[in-house]
Amino acid sequence: MANDVRAINDIYRNGLNAAYGELPRSQNRLPKTGQTTSYQAGDDGDNQAGVSEPEIRFEIQTLSGDDVVIDHHTGLMWVRSRTSAGCNYGTKLDWSSGITFCNDLVYAGFDDWRMPNLFEGISLWDPVNEILVSSFLGFTSSAYSFWSSTSRHSYTANALYVYLSYYPVNQTAKTNSYTVLPCRSI
Repeated sequence: MANDVRAINDIYRNGLNAAYGELPRSQNRLPKTGQTTSYQAGDDGDNQAGVSEPEIRFEIQTLSGDDVVIDHHTGLMWVRSRTSAGCNYGTKLDWSSGITFCNDLVYAGFDDWRMPNLFEGISLWDPVNEILVSSFLGFTSSAYSFWSSTSRHSYTANALYVYLSYYPVNQTAKTNSYTVLPCRSI
């Protein structure tokens, strides 16, 4: 899939089926939205398509004195506080410096941190439970943005960043500064 910002936002507004065609229910690995009330036959509350979230999706742990969040749905570990050493104390970095920072990070006893790719970052965007996600990650607002490691396909001088708000994907010049939110696979 091309990394075109408009196309990605359209997919997240209209659903992956609009871009890729209908997936058989047995192959749908996307999470359920949580809507259980049906307002019309065939809507999300009626179908409840997708896989169930784990009983506990986000778990806060303190490892080697550092707070992290484990996402049991994606298998990713995130630095919890954007004002901690793990997120460069909230200081914004240009894209290249952000990647270097994440790759060099030693935090919570691990040295395999990295800048998340676009889809890893978007996995934190939850329009239904945005306050819940924000609270687990220690954000004071659901409107929080951070770099992804993904360059814009059609204009590689720009990179995509995740904005945990209405439109989860935006783009900007790699020379601009945004915060980092490192992750690692568990």
